[in-house]
Order: sequence, then C-alpha cells, then structure tokens
Amino acid sequence: MSIQDSRNTVHDDIERLFIATLSEHETSRKWYEADSSIVKRLALQSEGLFIYARTAIDFILHDPDDELSMQERYHLLLSTEVAAGRAPLDLLYRTVLYSVFPSQDRYDQMQDRLKRVLGYLVTLQGDKGISPRTLAKLTLMPTAESIPILNKLRSVVIFEHNNVDSRFQIIHATFREFQVGDPTRAGNDFYVNAEEAHGRLAEECTSAMRSFAAQYRQGAGTDAQAMLILQFLTDDPTLSHFVYACQFRHEHLGLSALSQVPENRQSIGEDDPPPIPAFTSFYIGSFRLMCDLISTIVTQLRGSLPAGSKSTDTLTAMEDSLSKDNLSVSSHLKDIVSIILDIQALGNCAVSETAHGQTTRTLAALEDQWVLKLTSILKTVANTIEYDNALYKAHHNFHVSEHLVYPAFKHV
Repeated sequence: MSIQDSRNTVHDDIERLFIATLSEHETSRKWYEADSSIVKRLALQSEGLFIYARTAIDFILHDPDDELSMQERYHLLLSTEVAAGRAPLDLLYRTVLYSVFPSQDRYDQMQDRLKRVLGYLVTLQGDKGISPRTLAKLTLMPTAESIPILNKLRSVVIFEHNNVDSRFQIIHATFREFQVGDPTRAGNDFYVNAEEAHGRLAEECTSAMRSFAAQYRQGAGTDAQAMLILQFLTDDPTLSHFVYACQFRHEHLGLSALSQVPENRQSIGEDDPPPIPAFTSFYIGSFRLMCDLISTIVTQLRGSLPAGSKSTDTLTAMEDSLSKDNLSVSSHLKDIVSIILDIQALGNCAVSETAHGQTTRTLAALEDQWVLKLTSILKTVANTIEYDNALYKAHHNFHVSEHLVYPAFKHV
C-alpha cells in the first residue's frame, strides 16, 4: 500500500467516525444529512488526525439537540485559519477553550479557578483520573467550583456531566503538551506552568497526609487503627484522597521547583506516626514497614484479649508470618487485617458477656472450631496459590460463624 493509499484509508475512517457519531442523535443526524459537505469538510480539517476528529465532534455536539449551537461551532472551526508554524491541534484546542471560556466570562476569580483546574488536569498522576469529590478532599477546591469547569471541557476531557464521583482526565496527551509546552501555544489565558502546578499538588498531598496522621493519632484502640489500615488496603473511596497523596506526592515533588529545596525532600514530619512511611512504602513495593505496623497492632491486641483466649495462638502465628519477607503474606495483608478486626470484635463481645454475667461458652466454641485452622494456615509460609485461597476461605468461614453467634457483629 502506498503512502497516499494509507492517507486515503485514514481519511475515509475519519469520515465514518463523524457519520457514526453524528447519527447517534436525531437532531445532529438531520443536521449533517441536510448538508453533505459537513462531514467532508470536517474530515479535511482533521488532516488525518483522529484526536482532532474526536475533539472536534465532541465540541460540535456539546448539545446534540441544539442545531443552532452545532452550526455555530461548526463554522467556528472552519473559519479559523492555521497560523504559520502552529499545528492544527493547537488551533483546535485554542478554539475550544476560547469558545467555552470567552473573555467576558473570565473575571479574575473565574480565571484563577480555570487555571487551577487546567493545572490539575495536566499534572495529576495515574491512568484512571480522580473525581471532583476526591479532588475536593485532596485540594480543598469545592466541587461547586470544579464541576462547572469540567462540564465545559468535555470535548477535551473525559468526564460525566455533573457527576461528582466521575473520574476525569484529559482525552489525549497532546492537550497536556499544548498546555505546558511553549507558552505561546496556549497563550497567557490558558498556559499552565507545570512546575508550579506540581508544586501546588505536592503541598496539597502533604496536607492530606498530615490530616490523616492526626486522624490516626485520635483512633481509639487497635480496632480503629486496624480499620484505617483495612480501608487503605481495600481502596476505600472515603480515603481516595489520602491514597492518591501516598502514591504520588513524591512524583509531584520531584517534578516541581520545590524539589530543589532540601527541606522539601524530607519526610512529612519526623514525629509523624507509623502509617505515613508504611503507606507510602506500600506503593513502591516495599511491604516491610506495613508488616511492622500491623505487627505492632497484633501485639497490642494480644495483650488485650480475655485471659485464656485461644486467639492468642493465632495472633502469635500472625506475628511470625508478618516478620518474614514473604510474598504470600505481603500480598494478602487485607485478609490478615480483617482477621485482626474479627478477633478484636469477638474479644469485645466476650468481655461484654462476662461483664453481664453471661456465659462465654460461645467464644470458646468458636475458638475451638477455627483458631487451630487459622493458626495452622498462618504458620504456613509457602508461597502458593493454595495458601492464599486457604487463608481467605478460613477467614470467611470464621467470620460467618461469628456472625451466626453474634448477629449484631458487623461484617468486615
């Protein structure tokens, strides 16, 4: 196939993309069918760039039921000439931004909010994006400020209209290059200083981590601390901002001007509690600190159990397992923490029964049935799938039995 044949094939594919997308809505279908030149001219304007076509069609279909809006946006794209030395995508992005954020709408506070959101869009790390709700908890930017801007950027950003929990991210890397490259490409109104944006996010991540550290200090007992760890290990949405901070703070710091200042390269604070280094190390594949943190909780729990509790054997075996650099233990920390919480809850129920002069035979029966099995599995350090499944199944059965004996017991 010749180069020209290849170009023709791409051109035809882009035409089909325009036709298929415009045909999804009755108003837009009738609009383009009434003028056969619309699709051909848009395909020519795309110059073989699918990302141009995708962005252009999303821009035109901002409101697929408003024919006048489609017509105006279509003519806006066609009427703007490419300046010398400026790539078609740059022109498209500038056209989109100036259209949805005209100068009369960008008063000082709005301009500040817009630049802040654009900064987040092009510097946030990870391949899944984050939601406006998570952004608000991480950066303290209210969703009432971020969502209206994201709604207007949907031709260049993946985002579900008005959905506070919809993860957002740019559609294509060329938009990031347009925003943070040569300032003349995006212009003063939309240019993002990447170092400054990363610096802001690094500071906001630091603040989120310090806030979590304070919450950990206030946790009442080992069960509260274990629950926070379990929330972290299971990606609980309520901790999504803290998880992001642990995972990406150092990346933002390294990409910012702050990395040149020695004190900014240090830890969050020398007096911070164990979760901070443990959780940050979790994302670089170092589980040792996390295992040590959980071991401390296990030791505290073992000392708080009722006298004669056989669960102390399980916790001793758990400590031994956590002390070894073993992938099976490391990759299933959430199962181990779940067992800790079940044992803690079981001990609480037994203490409550004893205080009310009730029998604790139910506790003894549960321990007789499950403690030996759990203890045996935890003593097994073989790195096999069978071990992993056995630990999960044993915990599940143990938990179900607890729930039958103590109906008020909460599921972990």
